[in-house]
Amino acid sequence: MDFAIKFSIIFITISYFFIFFFRICLVLIRKKRILQLVANEKEVSPNVFFAINNVLNQKQRRNNFFHFNYSYWNERNSCGVYILFNKTKNKCYVGQSKKIFYRIINHFSGRGNHDVYYDYHHGDTFTIKIIPLIKSNYTSLNKLERHTIMTFKSYRNGYNKTRGNRGN
Repeated sequence: MDFAIKFSIIFITISYFFIFFFRICLVLIRKKRILQLVANEKEVSPNVFFAINNVLNQKQRRNNFFHFNYSYWNERNSCGVYILFNKTKNKCYVGQSKKIFYRIINHFSGRGNHDVYYDYHHGDTFTIKIIPLIKSNYTSLNKLERHTIMTFKSYRNGYNKTRGNRGN
């Protein structure tokens, strides 16, 4: 083999290594970012979540609710990603919605992921965390959901049946 061919093979091999290394670094940065977003959010049980939702829906009672931070929760009722974590089985479901509260209530009422509903209905303990799109620095709800599913491995080890939406 002449020098040009050997050099080309070495150059291509090194290029593939750097591309592979760069992609791994990007994945690790995304995971760290998602975990920081989740760590900064409040974790609530479904029962507390239902109470918060009731207060948001009953405007006249809103001001009388003790220590109720209306702006915090109202912001989280907009577009974003939610994580339903089953503490009993150490599994989670990641979803997205433009009206998060309505969508989460569907899951616990039997109109969402049926596996989540079944486990909740049979006594498993769940917690809920919400990541608003506006707080995440993501521009696409689909990307935020996909990266959150990858971070929590909820496709392989959780309730998610897909790796997330493939749009933007």
